[in-house]
Amino acid sequence: MKHLISLLFVLVAIVAPSAAQVYYVAPEGTTILSTDINNPGSLVYAVQNATAGDTVWVKAGNYGDVNLIFSNSGTLLNPIVFVGYKNVINDIDSTDIPGTISDYLSGNYGGSNPDFPTIDGVDRASAGLAMQLYNVSHITIKNLHILNYNHGLSTWAGQYLNFENIICAYIGDPNAYYNGSAMGLISTSSSSIRNAFVYNAAAEGIKIMASSGGPAQYNLLQGCRVFCDDTSTPRPYPTGPGTDYYFALGSTGVHNTEFNQMVDCYAERVGNVAHHGHGFAVLNWGEGGKTRYNTLRNCSTKAIRGLFVLRGEDTEYNHFEACTSYAGEGAPGSIGITCARYNTFDKIKTHINADDVWWYYYNYSVKFYKDIVYSPGNDLTAIGNTFTNCLFQSPGGIGFGYYMSGTGNYPADSNSFINCTFVNPDPSVSNNSFLLSQRVNMNTSLSNCIITGYENYMDSQSTHASPITYENCCFHNNGFNESNMVDALILESIWQDPEFEDFSNLDFRLQATSPCINTGKEVSLIDDFDGNPRPCSGAYDIGAFEYQENCAATGIASSSVEERNVIIYPNPAQDEFYVKSDEIILNIRLMDINGKVVKELAVNDFHELISTDQLRSGVYLVQILSANHQILKRVIVTRN
Repeated sequence: MKHLISLLFVLVAIVAPSAAQVYYVAPEGTTILSTDINNPGSLVYAVQNATAGDTVWVKAGNYGDVNLIFSNSGTLLNPIVFVGYKNVINDIDSTDIPGTISDYLSGNYGGSNPDFPTIDGVDRASAGLAMQLYNVSHITIKNLHILNYNHGLSTWAGQYLNFENIICAYIGDPNAYYNGSAMGLISTSSSSIRNAFVYNAAAEGIKIMASSGGPAQYNLLQGCRVFCDDTSTPRPYPTGPGTDYYFALGSTGVHNTEFNQMVDCYAERVGNVAHHGHGFAVLNWGEGGKTRYNTLRNCSTKAIRGLFVLRGEDTEYNHFEACTSYAGEGAPGSIGITCARYNTFDKIKTHINADDVWWYYYNYSVKFYKDIVYSPGNDLTAIGNTFTNCLFQSPGGIGFGYYMSGTGNYPADSNSFINCTFVNPDPSVSNNSFLLSQRVNMNTSLSNCIITGYENYMDSQSTHASPITYENCCFHNNGFNESNMVDALILESIWQDPEFEDFSNLDFRLQATSPCINTGKEVSLIDDFDGNPRPCSGAYDIGAFEYQENCAATGIASSSVEERNVIIYPNPAQDEFYVKSDEIILNIRLMDINGKVVKELAVNDFHELISTDQLRSGVYLVQILSANHQILKRVIVTRN
């Protein structure tokens, strides 16, 4: 329950303080704490002296080259609040935040009379850190523009810090190696960044990171956008002016980065920026801390090399859902995994055209690539990752590659794809292949997947075998057949046209006459790429989309979490968890992500305690059966 309560504090709306003083500051303000809007104080003085319960209204204008160091904390019921305004109190909200680069450049955010309170470091190479919040808690900051600093906003060893409507632009020294971070929640917990806009950060956009200061837990990034269009020559490569990590989650020491959320976030590289960048990176440097149990939902990238990049042997049990990448400017927007383990990807879409990539290695939507820089001493890398309901549109399907450090004996092991659609949207392009195999890989499985439009089964650059099991899959319009799929085990599959709704317009839903309908194997999925029920008429379909028209009744009504009062707690669970319902539970079945039943209990009660003793850490599905309803819910098990 403690975990649920901590996360609740992050998600609730920011409440107004209940006591203390209301102060006013303006660019021309004096060194006082002023309660008179017509005789305002200075921003620096208010930052240094505001205490628990104080609200500071910050008038728009240019406050110049200042470094704001927060040293006082608020409390849960009496936070310290700083809110920017234009002309009258409360006249800035999220609609005033730019949504695109052109919005930012055409808006009156900077200059001598900005519409936002602006702090301007002038020289981004030497201005230092704009806002420092170290060892403080319960502070809210809204409606601020940070311009031309070495680093924008950074927290360390804090908690309950909330930032809303923050703009950071031109951050970091473009002539230095890997210099400049716009916003960072470092060793900070139960905090949030909402509606942030970052433009041209020379190394990093927004990050959540555990360090020597402690863990980074239960934080939220929501509605944040990071852009880079600096095409000037980087000095030195690979960073220079080009953003490297647009969003990042990671651990650099013995503490964990866990239970964080990124929701509705967007990253875009505009123009031929030299560094192709990483959209959403989930990282771990293997020093004892773990990057785990984080969730990224409804996030997207454009013209960035990686939609997701997962690195580090302790990057594990993270969940990625309903995210999309669009390629462009030579960057494919694919998924790259080095040695990450047991992560789940659901409803992910990649869209890569042949002219969006400049090297065969980047053709593949999912790459399990080996690089010893990120997996020192670990000889079983990229283990047990699962992809469900994904739509991969690209000249290549799955790549087992070496990237930087040669092949070596670092296998990818037991990764699975369930109800995914792999399609080459332009079969006329020559030399496209479903597989690249430059690395030892084993126990890869594809179930209920569609594979169509690939000239070759395996890329000519391949150097290793690929023993892959295909079960209840559909193959169509490929330049290969079962006889030349080397090392493949093919079970209960079909070689027919899946009959997509409209291939030319990239609509890969199934027509009513599709042979993929009701021919899939039984798996544990409860919905499809669109979020529609799966299965629909008693049997599973093949591919990312379940055919929905004229669904037959299954005999037991399905019911959402909102419609039925069924709860699982605690979730995540360690040693045990409860299932409670407002109806008598007849049966509980616990399944792993591949549909294997790992525990089944007859209940006949309103609640049941379930032990996790025999389970390993991971995501499980809980099927709860009552007399009238069948409900599926997820539970995360965190065995140490």
